[in-house]
Parts: sequence; structure tokens; C-alpha cells
Amino acid sequence: ADFRYLLNELEKLADIIYLESDSEYVIYHTLENKIMSNQSLKSLEEILDPAQFLRVHRSFIVNKSKITSLKSRDLFLSDIKIPVSDSYIEGVKKLF
Repeated sequence: ADFRYLLNELEKLADIIYLESDSEYVIYHTLENKIMSNQSLKSLEEILDPAQFLRVHRSFIVNKSKITSLKSRDLFLSDIKIPVSDSYIEGVKKLF
């Protein structure tokens, strides 16, 4: 599925909690479901608005509006824990 099709399925980007890379697929995690796509996180990172989404790990992009806290190297989106890698930690800390 391509990005525009997925946006129609999701209705809006705000529905996305985070994106996760799983080998050659990306999983869109929303409040209600998971949608798989055969895109790379890198290509999505170039399309998504950096004011709304942030790369925090080679395997994760998060919706900034869903972030609730940062504890050490773990970012929390309510009860979901996302690891933050060394190369992205400074960008994440700027949010707090």
C-alpha cells in the first residue's frame, strides 16, 4: 500500500501513534489497529512533517503529540515504551 492510500485508511496523520520498521515493512500503529506497508522509514521520514513526527531510533518514528515522557533512553507514548538511540537522543531531549 502506498502512503496516500494509507492516509485514506487512517483518515488523518494524527491517528498515527508511531511507525515501526519490521525488516522490509513499516507498521503504522494507531489507537485502533496496525497497518503494514512495504515502505522504508527513511522514505516516510522525508514525507512526514517534522513538526509532527520525530525519528527516535533506526526502527521508530513517533508522533510528537503522543509523547508523554522521557525516562533515561526510553520515550513513553502513554503506556507504550519506545527506545531512543544515541544518534537521536539530543533531538528528543530538545522536546523536554
